[in-house]
Amino acid sequence: MKQSLIKQQRDQYQKKIEDMEKRHVEEEKKKDKESMKIMARIAYKEWKERKTEELRHAKKMEKMEKRRQKMEEQEIKMARRQMVMEMQRRQGGGQILLAYGLNKNLKQLDMENKRKRAKSAKQRRSNC
Repeated sequence: MKQSLIKQQRDQYQKKIEDMEKRHVEEEKKKDKESMKIMARIAYKEWKERKTEELRHAKKMEKMEKRRQKMEEQEIKMARRQMVMEMQRRQGGGQILLAYGLNKNLKQLDMENKRKRAKSAKQRRSNC
């Protein structure tokens, strides 16, 4: 009987030890899972920040490229204007109407002529 009690106590101790080991292993697994979750969150935040920074950089580069293109276009326009002015100067101040600006220039000339005529007509009447 004594031996059976001793054996029973040993079995109980052994069972308690196994249960404690299981709990310890489960707790370690839980801690590992939690640390993995935290590491995943940190990695995601870092990735998100990198991605945001890359997008900002891409937008900045795009803006700079647009500015560069505008500056080139302006340089081309200025070169064309200088060529036209040089041609006008060589021709003795004559007007050169370019095809793309013909209508605009004609309208402006008509408006200027109408203004000059109207003013001169009013001045003549007041002088009489």
